[in-house]
Amino acid sequence: MKAKNVSCGYYCLDGWKTEEKVGTSRNFGKIKVSIPARFDFIGGWTDTPPYYFKNEAAVLNTTMLLGMASIVVTVKPSKDFRVIENGNVLTDISNHMVLSKTLAFCGLNRPDIEITIYNSIPKGSGLGGSSLLSAAILAGILGYYRGAGKFLDTLKDLIGDVLTIEQLMESGGGWQDQIGGMYPGVKLIETSPEKPDNYKISYMKDLGQLSENCLIIDSRIQRRAAIILYSIRQKYLDRDKKTIKVLKTIKDNARLGFEELNKGNVVNFSKILSESWQLVNSVESASSIGSVDMMKSVCGKDLLGIKIGGAGGGVFILTIFKEKDRRDYYKEISETVFMIAISTSRFLDQKGWFWSREINFLKLKRWTGYEDG
Repeated sequence: MKAKNVSCGYYCLDGWKTEEKVGTSRNFGKIKVSIPARFDFIGGWTDTPPYYFKNEAAVLNTTMLLGMASIVVTVKPSKDFRVIENGNVLTDISNHMVLSKTLAFCGLNRPDIEITIYNSIPKGSGLGGSSLLSAAILAGILGYYRGAGKFLDTLKDLIGDVLTIEQLMESGGGWQDQIGGMYPGVKLIETSPEKPDNYKISYMKDLGQLSENCLIIDSRIQRRAAIILYSIRQKYLDRDKKTIKVLKTIKDNARLGFEELNKGNVVNFSKILSESWQLVNSVESASSIGSVDMMKSVCGKDLLGIKIGGAGGGVFILTIFKEKDRRDYYKEISETVFMIAISTSRFLDQKGWFWSREINFLKLKRWTGYEDG
C-alpha cells in the first residue's frame, strides 16, 4: 500500500478514508461507550506515520484504568446539539480539537444529539488520551446512528479512522493508543511495511509478578507529545543515523520484552524497559523529567526499571522494584520524600463481551489481527 504526504502536512496511506459520513435520518437510541487508558512499555514512536509505512514496527503496551473507566462517552437524542464534558456545558466546540475533528470526519455539523463526556485522563499525561477520546466519541456516534451490532462488525476500522483523525489534528500520533486501550491486557502489537495497516496482536497470559512489584506515580507534570513526535519524525525523515538505529532497536526490544514477560522474568523485562527508555532519551532528551532521576538516585538498587508513559513523556511514571515490600515502602514515603503522588490507576487484564446498548471496551474480547497476518 502506497504512502503519501497530504497537502495539509500529514502522512497517510492510499487506502485511508478521509471521512466517514453517517446518515442522520434514523438512530438506534442512547449509546454509552467506556474505554480504559493505555500505558506503553517499549516501542512507542515506531507506530507513528510515516515510519511504520516503510519499516517493521512493534509496541508492547497494556490497558490501564483510572477510576471505574478512564473515558465514558454517552450519545443520545436531543432537540438541539449539546455537549457536556466533565459536568461543564460546552457552548463553543471549535477549541475542542478532538470533538470538532471527529464530528467533521463523520460529516456532522451540530447534529441533534447530546454528547456527554467523562474523561479522567489528564491532558499531556502520556496515556493516549486524545486518540482514545476520539475513539470513544467516534464509536458513540457510529453506534448511535448505525447500531452497536453493525458497528462492532467493523470494529477494526476504528483503528484506522482514529489514526486519520489524529493526522487531521496534526498530532503525529500512531496506532498504539487506540489499540492499547481498545484491546485488553498486556499485548505486543506488530506491523510490517508489506501491509502496514494489518495489525498482529499477541497477548500475555497474565500480569503475574509485574503487578505486585510495580508502582505508578503521578508526577503532576504535563507534556505535549506532538512537539516531541514532530522532532522524532523530522530526524527520521532527515535520515539521522542514531535515530534510525534507536527506532529499530526499541522495536526489537518490544518483542524481547514481551518474551521475558511471558516467561515471568520481571528482572530481564525491567532491564530491557530501562535500556529502551535510555535509548529514547539519547535522541530526544525532552522526553524525560527530573522526577525520574530523583527516583533512580533515592531508590538505588531497589529499583529494577523505570520509564515515563507516552511517546512524548507524560505525567505517569512506571517504577518496578525488586521486591514487593520495597515497593510498599516507597509507596508510603513518596508524598513526603519525592513530593509526588501515587496514582490509584492499575493495569487491566480481562476480556468479555458487548451489550446491544453499551459499547464497553473494558469487556472486549481479544482480537489477534487480520487472518492473513
